[in-house]
Amino acid sequence: MEGQRWTVSAAWFASEPLFTDTFWQVVKVIAGGAITGLVIGLFTVWVLQRTMSEQGKDTLADRVIGGTRVADEEDVAAQTTLLCGSDALRIGPVPIPRRIETRHFAILGTTGSGKTTALRQMLDGIERRGEAALVYDTSGEFIAHYYNPARGDIILNPFDARCAFWTPFDEISHPADADRIARQLVSETSSQDDDVWLETSRILVANMIRSLWAEKN
Repeated sequence: MEGQRWTVSAAWFASEPLFTDTFWQVVKVIAGGAITGLVIGLFTVWVLQRTMSEQGKDTLADRVIGGTRVADEEDVAAQTTLLCGSDALRIGPVPIPRRIETRHFAILGTTGSGKTTALRQMLDGIERRGEAALVYDTSGEFIAHYYNPARGDIILNPFDARCAFWTPFDEISHPADADRIARQLVSETSSQDDDVWLETSRILVANMIRSLWAEKN
């Protein structure tokens, strides 16, 4: 057969088991590699996206460097309960440690949000402890609820008939005290033109108080 030429058709190649098996094995390897590469690529992209997203969240997240923090009532109550006794004043379920009872409290809210209720809760606690409180009552609501003259409560309101008697002359033990009272009665203004008469007005008021005090004595 050496030197002879054989001619075969394409159909013979297509029907030959050796060639067809080899062809389909190559197709399977290529397809399997493509699918495996696609899966690995998609998984890698997903992992990178999640990692970068988490890093971005950490970068953009708020961080407390120092100072006060906003917390809900459960967290605050859990912290302050350890510092308080059974007679602690409370705002809602949150007890207030004694060492911060005299600090400033800002109670903000619209009408009907419970600001007065919170103040009443604190005053009830003060009343139970038998302690005194200085209440600036603009509406008279606290006076109506808590005022008890038998307990020694005092009202300082010149427009209330129950007001404790007071006169500025009770504050004077020396003529120089009139100058101090005049400075409190005649306060400074924001206008420099009006302040020109400030000292003159104080001198006039102080002299009037001194004269009336001298007549009383």
